[in-house]
Amino acid sequence: MIEIQLNGEKTEFSNNFTIEELLAKLIIDKNKVAVELNGAVIPRQKYSITKIVNKDVIEVVTFIGGG
Repeated sequence: MIEIQLNGEKTEFSNNFTIEELLAKLIIDKNKVAVELNGAVIPRQKYSITKIVNKDVIEVVTFIGGG
């Protein structure tokens, strides 16, 4: 079991996974968000190889268009 902080809320998962897998679990399009992991913005091309581990702090920011 791992515990992370996701957008300010503590969340538990049964195992480690990548940022890409997290976004899929949350049903979030990886092309429409920016992800910060422990204070660093992660490039989109690294989502599939960047592992999330216990006590990580993650912020997912969704892009919103407007006019």
